[in-house]
Amino acid sequence: MRSTGVNRGRKDDVLSLLAIRFSPKGEGPEGTVELVLSGKASIALDVECIEVALADIGGAWETATKPRHP
Repeated sequence: MRSTGVNRGRKDDVLSLLAIRFSPKGEGPEGTVELVLSGKASIALDVECIEVALADIGGAWETATKPRHP
């Protein structure tokens, strides 16, 4: 595990997850998982293998602005 832009002394900071990237090493399944966070921070995890399932478990957020597309 490696990180940049994460201040471990500021435990109350909130960093939003912006993206998850995977870079395979060789023919896989090993590689590096990079968690891209707000504030120019990131965490890199070297993994032998990874299996992931994502689910949206939160409710919808109300907003006053909505995009308009043709």
